[in-house]
Amino acid sequence: MAQSHDLHLNNQQYFKIAQLTDLHLTSFQTPGPEESTLQLVRNVALKEHPDLFICTGDLFCGPDGLYCLKTFCRFMDENKFLWTF
Repeated sequence: MAQSHDLHLNNQQYFKIAQLTDLHLTSFQTPGPEESTLQLVRNVALKEHPDLFICTGDLFCGPDGLYCLKTFCRFMDENKFLWTF
């Protein structure tokens, strides 16, 4: 479900954006690189503290694309990352 958020400058008076592009997530059904990719996203968040993630490019591919989309959305929301496509 789409949500609306007010955007504000952080304590340092700037707004930091992290761009996630071309992740090419293919399946979460079996252990694979997708879990490593999500860990990398989590590490970026912990190190850079972005105010917003913007997702661009080919994020999902293959026959499990819809499943990957749902899994990715749940991951971003569970981690309380503010994000958009």
